Amino acid sequence: MDQNSLKNWIDHINELAKKGQINIEINFLFFPNDKEKGERKVNDLLYSVFDFDSDTMQKSMYQRLKKAYSAKKIKKYEIQKFNLIEANDNTYYECLLDDFDNLEKGLNRITIETPTVGFTSDDLSNTVCAAVKFAYDDTMDIAFCGIQNFNQLKKKRLSSGFIGNIDENRISKIDDDHLVFGLGPKVDFVYISRIKEFIINPKGKTTFESTFLMREEYKKRGKEVSEELKNYSDCLIDVDQLSDDLYGADSTSKPLVDKMLAKMSNGDKHDKLEKLLNDKNLFSKRLGKIEEFKKDSRFYKKFSGLEIDCKRGTIKYTKDSIYAFVAILSDRPKESIMLEEKELGS
Repeated sequence: MDQNSLKNWIDHINELAKKGQINIEINFLFFPNDKEKGERKVNDLLYSVFDFDSDTMQKSMYQRLKKAYSAKKIKKYEIQKFNLIEANDNTYYECLLDDFDNLEKGLNRITIETPTVGFTSDDLSNTVCAAVKFAYDDTMDIAFCGIQNFNQLKKKRLSSGFIGNIDENRISKIDDDHLVFGLGPKVDFVYISRIKEFIINPKGKTTFESTFLMREEYKKRGKEVSEELKNYSDCLIDVDQLSDDLYGADSTSKPLVDKMLAKMSNGDKHDKLEKLLNDKNLFSKRLGKIEEFKKDSRFYKKFSGLEIDCKRGTIKYTKDSIYAFVAILSDRPKESIMLEEKELGS
């Protein structure tokens, strides 16, 4: 999606809203209380439909959308492909529905499956976001918003099982004037069904990742890449140990390393890395550039333990150098063209 397409989409929404030709439904998405965070699967995702003050909340939701996708922001912001590591304030990130398995699975849970009847204080603590469904023109788009005012609720002893505007196993009259349990003030991301694409707003990445359990996806892809790298043990010395250190029985979670490895599974980047690792002369030259990068005082400490042999065209993996080793392969070291300044990119 480009800026013009995004502007046309929000303009169409606004036009239909003025005519009263959009139907809104507010859902809260949550995971079952018997699932600890580490045990959650996207197929466990549940949702409940809530009553709300029709006039108040419809106006409020349109205002949220107009603010998130104002003409000024659309003109100012870039639209880039979803980046596992990067999160820029002036960038919308687009992510296709079929980019990750969990996206379609999670979306099916909240659009095809029937809603959960009843919502208790236990579900309150496991709520990840609100999904506001906009039905129009025989289609349905969804705006995902964070939830606010949860901290104070989590700290209280809910002896009666309910609090605030939670009553009789449901929540009623959700509006912006009664935020004991309420929608956050901004849209974090939207799903546009006609193009099967998510648009993730600046600072909306956390909600996107927690809703669809993206860490699970990153870990799965990271493990696949770590196994594939074993095919290049002639130039990636001791790389066979990488998978065990990251995903073995005694391993500890390393989310950033998972993301860097998962990034390498991307089609274009995957093909380029594969081509590089199969070209011994070119790989040796690139390792020479990494040696120069290591000399920079800002990065020396992070990369000093990395053993590189440019003559043999090898780089050695050790558990102590796991971050540096994976950062190199995921192409994070950069140098600017004009000033030739070295940096760690995304």
